[in-house]
Amino acid sequence: MPEPRDITPDSRATAVTFFEDRAEVTREATLHLDAPGLYRVQIEGVTPFIDDRSLQAHTAGADLLNAQVHRRLVRAATLDQDALRALEREVRDLLDHEYACDADRSRAQRQRQRLHDLLQRWGDGLTRAPDDLLDDPAPWTEALQALEDDLQASADAEAQANADLRDAQRQTAFARLRLAQGQATTQRVTTTVELQLRAQAPGTCTLRLTYRTPCALWRPEHAMRLRMSDDGAPHRVELTTRAVIWQRTGERWDAVQVRCSTARPAANASPPPLQEDRLHLRRKSPEEQRTIHVETREEHITAADDRPAASELPGVDDGGEPQVFTAAIAAHLPSSGEPCRVDLYHLTLDAEVQRLLLPERTPVAHLRATATLPRSAPPLLAGPVQLARQDTFVGRARQRFVASGDRLEVGFGADDAVRVRRRVIEDADSTVMGTQLRERRVELSLSNLSDTPRALHLIERIPVSELDDITIHLERAPGWTFDAPRGFLTRDLTLPPNATERLDFTYRIKAASNVALPF
Repeated sequence: MPEPRDITPDSRATAVTFFEDRAEVTREATLHLDAPGLYRVQIEGVTPFIDDRSLQAHTAGADLLNAQVHRRLVRAATLDQDALRALEREVRDLLDHEYACDADRSRAQRQRQRLHDLLQRWGDGLTRAPDDLLDDPAPWTEALQALEDDLQASADAEAQANADLRDAQRQTAFARLRLAQGQATTQRVTTTVELQLRAQAPGTCTLRLTYRTPCALWRPEHAMRLRMSDDGAPHRVELTTRAVIWQRTGERWDAVQVRCSTARPAANASPPPLQEDRLHLRRKSPEEQRTIHVETREEHITAADDRPAASELPGVDDGGEPQVFTAAIAAHLPSSGEPCRVDLYHLTLDAEVQRLLLPERTPVAHLRATATLPRSAPPLLAGPVQLARQDTFVGRARQRFVASGDRLEVGFGADDAVRVRRRVIEDADSTVMGTQLRERRVELSLSNLSDTPRALHLIERIPVSELDDITIHLERAPGWTFDAPRGFLTRDLTLPPNATERLDFTYRIKAASNVALPF
């Protein structure tokens, strides 16, 4: 049986599909087969983290007989020959520069020593000069000053030459250290995919490999910009969804088609285990039987489309249905472990904008934009979002999952022109015929500090009782709309420019005398 011919063609990754904890790579190569027969093809540049079981090979123009992954441990220099030669040239150039700096320092030292000796001889000769030559000291003083100036200049030149030499020595030592590190040999794993082909006739064969690898993943990220119009046109929210990609596989991914999937190919389909729920009974004390203790709590009112927060979910939240997003343009993804951002899609939505005021929680109004995601658009995945209003960045937030056709609510920061001051006035406790009565009055003072009117939507609340022994009744709330089952009061109003307005409402709490109220 004839020996197969060895071929090592150039290959490149053409497409990468990212999952939440791995990636699927498509690598292609073109083979030129000179004659019919057997061929052994070595595909290099494959990551050593390849999942052998996920390898699939497809050929067009030849029959595929076998495909398998080979790993080999080799010792090699840290840098290639071109990089080593460049470092050697750099070391030689730095050595030449160091020798030149040393020669400059020697010349500066000799010059300073010569001037120093000259100054000493000049001073000794001056003491032996005849007195009639020293009647006019001006020429001698000028000559001495010139000689001292030359000596100081030579000393400065010597100091500068010493500094240049030390800097050149540091650069040479650093370059030698990098050269030594580059020449050091290390062990590394080289991975190749070996295929056996049979060609029926000479020609061109197209080869495509697909395989999965860890050390690559993606997460969604959004950017939202609110465009507010003053001419009656609808407000708009510009939405851009990006994929933040990390990869440290060791492969070169240049100009690859990027697909991002929320599927979990490695997830188990087994149901979660069930655990026992145990209830324990405890006998109350006589004091506890006579007194009713009441506790207050904050209750989240769950809507039909509410979902857990993205931080509580592992990986990417897709609403339970896998989604695939394809980038419009090819991307360059270096194997550096640094995040790379790739745009997936862009939407412009008509939005309704409200200035929402919650005096109990914050003294300023917040802009809230409400839009509807089109059914033809992809869903909005849960993830971080960067918020901008007009051309100004206003902050960062986290966005929950929004399905296609669902409502999207986004906050775009505070409107500093609207301020509110809240005060609660409570009457003293009173007991009438074994009944506790408490009355509370909430006063709000609103201010508009801008030169334009501000339309506001206010939300306040009063407690809601779940016990028959406690009743809470809204006594007075002029202009407010009251949702009794939930305890919310809402009101819409418009504040004129540079104006203030006062609002108030009153409610009463009635409880039996044996009830210990927490407030």
